[in-house]
Amino acid sequence: NTLKRVCKSIGCNVCSSTDFRLNNKGWLKECLGCQKKRKALYKKKNPHIRIAEKAKRRAAKLSATPSWLTEEDNWMINEIYELSQLRTRLTGILWHVDHIVPLQGKNVCGLHVPLNMQVITAHDNIVKSNKEEGY
Repeated sequence: NTLKRVCKSIGCNVCSSTDFRLNNKGWLKECLGCQKKRKALYKKKNPHIRIAEKAKRRAAKLSATPSWLTEEDNWMINEIYELSQLRTRLTGILWHVDHIVPLQGKNVCGLHVPLNMQVITAHDNIVKSNKEEGY
């Protein structure tokens, strides 16, 4: 029998459960649902931070997009993004376009080109964060 308590901050009975705490062994302090709600609330209270992050990402993408890209390369990039949306629609799982070598890596910065892009689940992309393949 699982002893469940309700999370005081958001009213969740998942992340306060004994099973959740035992299965996560301290890695997660809250369930994914509570993380989403907390992050959404933070974004709502601090829109300037999110805007600054988006601007930084856009600038990095622009400087990481080489001038020598061909029409075919641009078509392929669009197809990769379309594939991620199609997979999300078909599977009900969120998919992201990931840069294999990150655009803003610590040691090396990748390019915004088709050969440096892959479609992976959002979960895997978040776990990978800003690291190269082989995380």
